[in-house]
Amino acid sequence: MMTSSMVNHGASSSFLDSSSSIHSWNHDVFLNFRGEDVRQKFISHLYHGLVKRKINTYMDRDLERGEEISGALFKAIEESRISIVVLSKSYADSRWCLNELLKILDCKQAMKQIVLPIFYGVKPSEVRDQKGDFGKSFDKLGDQLKDNVKMLKWKAALEEVANLSGSELENRDESEFIQEIIQWVDSRIAYHKHPSVAKYPMGKEISVQIDELSGKKSLMLAAMELTIIWGTGETPQYWDWIPSTKSPVLPKSRFSEVALLRKVWLLDIKGRIETKILSPKTRYGAYFIYSMVDGFYGFNDPVKVSIRLENEVEGGDAINAYLNPRMWSGTQEQRSKKELLQIKRQDGRLPIKRKDMWMEIEMGEFCTGSHVDNHGEVEMCLKEVQVLQEKSGLVVHGIELRPK
Repeated sequence: MMTSSMVNHGASSSFLDSSSSIHSWNHDVFLNFRGEDVRQKFISHLYHGLVKRKINTYMDRDLERGEEISGALFKAIEESRISIVVLSKSYADSRWCLNELLKILDCKQAMKQIVLPIFYGVKPSEVRDQKGDFGKSFDKLGDQLKDNVKMLKWKAALEEVANLSGSELENRDESEFIQEIIQWVDSRIAYHKHPSVAKYPMGKEISVQIDELSGKKSLMLAAMELTIIWGTGETPQYWDWIPSTKSPVLPKSRFSEVALLRKVWLLDIKGRIETKILSPKTRYGAYFIYSMVDGFYGFNDPVKVSIRLENEVEGGDAINAYLNPRMWSGTQEQRSKKELLQIKRQDGRLPIKRKDMWMEIEMGEFCTGSHVDNHGEVEMCLKEVQVLQEKSGLVVHGIELRPK
């Protein structure tokens, strides 16, 4: 993603999830740029790359003219989820660009529009302080306009956009730079299809969270998307599907249903997901998210958790994990020497109590590939097939994948 080239100029990191916006967007991206600097090459390639990725992109095809921007163009900015501001050497001598920028920053404040500044041939400090060639262009406009009030507004806007997290071209390959921008955009708009739960092309129903600064995705497969032995609706004597919102004893769920274990002797739960929808070049941890209802039993022995990538004949070594919350009821922050002694004595992982009151067990970790080779599937498994002890009371929320 954009991590290697991201520049942070005092902007605070925020965390977006798939329910973060209720605004109705007609465009995914609005492109703000100085035509004579970048239209024929950089913007043309960026625009066609975004469109090829099926990202709805608005680009003003008319040459900049005059000072006043049409209401239709302002409307296009308002209806765009993301604005990409390409700051080039001559950007600041265009009233057109600067008026668009004022509108973009208004939308950022009023409608939580995401703004990505791209520093193309200029440094963030040159934009912030109007120095170098960028500053000369701005001074040239001031000499022509002789409107101190408007110049002060534009100056404040340039300072604000320069302080946002963005990306700088520097001496890198331009085509690679464009691909990074497209991936960054894709990470923010591709899975915002439904509030709180997003539908993926392969039919998986999962929850999505995205770190705005790094662009890294955290994903969670709902219990209904896992393969649970004897877990179909036709076998309610073993597993039952219950509406999470109607249970007064379960933690709040981001999904409509969770799986409640009535009674089984064997546990065999699997989750699969295509690696191409994860962040590339990222180490992920997989976590089984669950709870226990009052009266649960049969979980004194460990289960086996493991992860297998599609190109592996076998996954990594299965690891012992204890689901019984009585083994450890503390949070991650409360772990201590006592827990380390327990793990050593029991030779297995202990559950963590999350802030959302669900429990989690780490199932393992894996690395995704680059943009080019990030294809395939990862399978997460939780099994207990040897002890043959009756079990009851487990509530399966899902499996979560988080960058480490």
